[in-house]
Amino acid sequence: MNSIIRTAVLGAAAGLVTFPTAAFAESPLADAPSFTMSIGAGTSASSIGYLIDPEQSIGGSFNNRPSLNNRIGVTFSKWVLFASLGRDSVAQSVGGESVSASVLNGGMGARFYMKPLRVKKATPYIMAQAFTTVAALDTGNDGLDDRASNTQTVGLLPAFGGEYAFSDGLSVSGETGIAYSRSMYDDGDDVLEVSATAFSSAVYLNIYF
Repeated sequence: MNSIIRTAVLGAAAGLVTFPTAAFAESPLADAPSFTMSIGAGTSASSIGYLIDPEQSIGGSFNNRPSLNNRIGVTFSKWVLFASLGRDSVAQSVGGESVSASVLNGGMGARFYMKPLRVKKATPYIMAQAFTTVAALDTGNDGLDDRASNTQTVGLLPAFGGEYAFSDGLSVSGETGIAYSRSMYDDGDDVLEVSATAFSSAVYLNIYF
């Protein structure tokens, strides 16, 4: 009889321990708080390109190139709070020649899922991110190079997207939104300001651990 009772108690205890795991195993966000890392690529917009050569930029010769963006964050139920670090490249036609600038961007943001994220299901979400950028330009033209390096840019990116989880540790997501950025150049003599609004989209590989 004692062995039967002991077995029953152990079985019940094991059930209590494993039930939460079994119940939430299909959700990467179930064991919140947890950590997540995302690697992404897509298009982005930064008004910094318009300050490389304002006259040319107003004519619309400023172009975005594919950007890389990495995020690391922490999950809380339906929320993901993250910090981002990425690299963009912008091209500008100056005097008939193509000039490229390397742009580093960093920021912080949050993602909110409209419903619980589940394995093998698509889940919609909304996202907002504030960012700033630093540009590096090496053209041999001191005026252009200084303008790029001394330009300060801040921006805001609201977006919506969807995420599909292959397992409780791996998913892919895609998002699209409108990026608003504002750049200012001030060398003590000249002050230039410009703002830009542009379409932005990206695809991410997400890892939860």
